Amino acid sequence: MELRDLTAQALEEVRRVALELRPKILDDLGLGEALAWRVDELNAGQNTRAALAITGIDKRLPRNLELVLYRVAQEALTNVARHSHAKNAYLTLRREDHQVFLEIRDDGIGFDLNSVEERVGRGLGLAGMRERMALVGGMLSIESSPGNGTRIVCIASIARE
Repeated sequence: MELRDLTAQALEEVRRVALELRPKILDDLGLGEALAWRVDELNAGQNTRAALAITGIDKRLPRNLELVLYRVAQEALTNVARHSHAKNAYLTLRREDHQVFLEIRDDGIGFDLNSVEERVGRGLGLAGMRERMALVGGMLSIESSPGNGTRIVCIASIARE
């Protein structure tokens, strides 16, 4: 009986990891619903209250851009949950003409960006977020200082239709 339990547990873990990589909700319903799901997950298990605002997104974004923005938001919210001690986090997704903006901010303890990026083995999540945005021709900026929370802004262009 133990072997069955271990096998079932391992399969459930593989399923969870697969969903983390590209959740079905992202493919089926799009970025807005996937971000709402991620916000609900944070609200269900943490002391941080998160809110999401979406404007100007009346149709699906390109598939690769949706995935990149989702992964950046996922990493940012993971950092909020693990490190920020924030009471509140805010996600804003908006489209203006041929650009999409994603902002993630919190009212947590903040950090010294330079010292985090200089530490070996640290800041990899931040570097990964920048690299992901660069892959879609976008940019990412990070603003943070001790005692002042953190703000991450992503901007990407969308091809004219």
